[in-house]
Amino acid sequence: MYKKIKICKRSMIAIFMASVSHGLITQNALAQDVDNGLSLDEIVVTAERRSESLQDVPLSISAVTGDKLDKLGIRNVNDLQNLIPGLNVKSSTLGTTKFNIRGVGQSPDDITVESGVGVFIDDIFLPRQGAAATALFDLERIEVLRGPQGTLYGRNTAGGSINIITKKPSDELVGKFSAEVGNLGTRNFKGYLSGPLVEDKLFAKISAISLHSNGYVLNTATGNLGNGIDTIAGRFGLLYVATDNIEITMTADIERSEPDPTFFSIGPEDGFRTVIHDLLNSFVPPQAPTPFPGEPATEFFETNVDNDGFERLDAWGTMVRADVSHDAFDAAYIFGYRESALMLNTDRDLSPLSLLNEAHDEESSWGSAEARFTSNPEGSLSLGGKLDWTVGLYFFFEDGTRQVDFFNDDVVPFATQGAFTGRATLRFDQSINTNAYAVFGQTTYSITPTTRLTAGARWTQEEKTAGIATSIMDPLGGALFGPPNNGGIINEIFDTETTRRFNDVTLKFGLEQDLGDVALLYATYSEGFKAGGFNGTSSTRAIAETGFDPEDVTSYEAGIKASFADRVNVNLSLFRTDYNNLQTAIVSTGGTPFVLNTSADLLGGEIEVTAIPVENLLINMSVGYVDSEITEFQDNPDAIGTRVNGIPVVQYSVDAIYGIDLGAGEVTLQGDYSWESATTTLSQLGVRAPELIARGLLNFRVSFVPENERWEMAGWIRNAADVEYLRSVSAAVSPNSPAGAQSRLPGTPRTYGFSLTYFLN
Repeated sequence: MYKKIKICKRSMIAIFMASVSHGLITQNALAQDVDNGLSLDEIVVTAERRSESLQDVPLSISAVTGDKLDKLGIRNVNDLQNLIPGLNVKSSTLGTTKFNIRGVGQSPDDITVESGVGVFIDDIFLPRQGAAATALFDLERIEVLRGPQGTLYGRNTAGGSINIITKKPSDELVGKFSAEVGNLGTRNFKGYLSGPLVEDKLFAKISAISLHSNGYVLNTATGNLGNGIDTIAGRFGLLYVATDNIEITMTADIERSEPDPTFFSIGPEDGFRTVIHDLLNSFVPPQAPTPFPGEPATEFFETNVDNDGFERLDAWGTMVRADVSHDAFDAAYIFGYRESALMLNTDRDLSPLSLLNEAHDEESSWGSAEARFTSNPEGSLSLGGKLDWTVGLYFFFEDGTRQVDFFNDDVVPFATQGAFTGRATLRFDQSINTNAYAVFGQTTYSITPTTRLTAGARWTQEEKTAGIATSIMDPLGGALFGPPNNGGIINEIFDTETTRRFNDVTLKFGLEQDLGDVALLYATYSEGFKAGGFNGTSSTRAIAETGFDPEDVTSYEAGIKASFADRVNVNLSLFRTDYNNLQTAIVSTGGTPFVLNTSADLLGGEIEVTAIPVENLLINMSVGYVDSEITEFQDNPDAIGTRVNGIPVVQYSVDAIYGIDLGAGEVTLQGDYSWESATTTLSQLGVRAPELIARGLLNFRVSFVPENERWEMAGWIRNAADVEYLRSVSAAVSPNSPAGAQSRLPGTPRTYGFSLTYFLN
């Protein structure tokens, strides 16, 4: 007779970690039953502001636990796209992370603009792209909601939301400490300790992380390496149980990221030229040879620039939450405050001459307050359990400033044949002040024991005030770098302040039908809203004061969530999304980013499968498909009928984990593969950018846990096939550059290493 393999507690948790990409957050994801074999445990999420089984939530949602993030080597939000269908994350330098869910969300690197995908940490919204790309540690889970979340989450969730949920302090002493070393100078350390301070009353936690790896792109001009990692962060938390009905939670965190500078290579064609190349060429008589024909393409992991540059991000924040239980409803009062500071200096001409460099100095502070009330299923306001409801009030503010400098050191001596020297600088001074208010509510009514109807609405009022000013610092008094002698970066010197107000009501309707205990059918209509804004690097006062309009999203979705024999979960969704005034980031002729309003239609679908085909083996698979088409494009009719920037048509991923009992301990084998098709990228007005080519990444991990389950050692390899892939490409080049010229950001090559983890419990 076949003998079942014993699975220890740590093994069950390890297998559980591989399944949480579909929302599993309960402990012991697999439960062994003598008669029925292994079965998937219930999946619980809080996406709709209450604890519910994933298979009962009529939403497209995925979740990943903090432990699985560790095992997959995911260090920040940028890498989540390898797990979540429909999610696309692109980043070049600190502060330029662009989130995209089902075709919407990305925005240019500008303090006057926010993303259309909301990123929250413990329900506190993160408006700055640098702060949103936070290090991932000390986490209970991450939940990714796809499609507009305009009712319960509100502003800036037209594409969806990414909810980062940290661990609560525990009522028993627990801890986890790990060290990881590998090639490319990888040295990663993490620690977590939690337990009671006052029995049954006060509990605390403290955690820290240090991430370091050397760069992998060589600057042949200076001999330095770029694109490494250097991050340190910490978090402290308290949980106070005031009474049986009142809990107060506080967290505070701080992070500094100061990596090696980001280096871009150029290619695939020779002759990469920026607008500054053409500007210098214009000083040469027509019959003379062109002194700046362009830079030859560099090797994949090489660049050749005079300015190494630097990057640094500092961020910190705090959150206080009071949860109060009443007989008829539960209340949550959530207050948060956060700050971030970003400094960046980078070479934009990608040449060994100082023709065009860019520097940022940004500071921002923001906060929010929310009062949320949720029905108790057994309370007097739930109509005997037939009515579930959530209502609330919300307030958000932000104050931020940013100085953006475009500068060079070689243009002045060239243009004056050595008569003058010095730095020529074009500066944008930006400021933003935002205040937003909202009232929201959502209710679900059980028409019959198997049929439910949902309706929700949110009213939002938002006011934005932007200050935008330009100035020139030029040894020739502006004659060289002033308008119009700067290649079209700016056409006039101006200083303006503009205020815009936005009001919107977003609605949601849904219908659910249970098919016995096997499946849930659902259909939803939902709306999303993202306020309009301003272009902080506008070339004229008129463009700066005009800005761009609010983004309105309407989504229709139908889906099914099914479970078979407690061993297979299949979740399928089909959607259509209509975007009106989609805020599309492009590049100006002068090379600066700005936003135009477009409209687009998107059709797609996603499928997620979790299965236990044989004992001790768990497999997850997901596929996402999006067919997008631009139907209107402001000032650029040639773009109509093309795909929306940044959306792969197809994404898929698969991961598997297998446990082997050795008697003295257990070995766990894990592998995952993710693939996405080519995507279009930032384009100049009337010029389509090169595609970001398709890429597939393969990772492996093998670990051993002894029988006492006190420690774990593991070996891992990421990008096992050593694929040369790109994280981003840009078309911010001269109109005279040859076809295919682009700046490209190489992805990380193969990495491998070893980790050791100790568990205190």
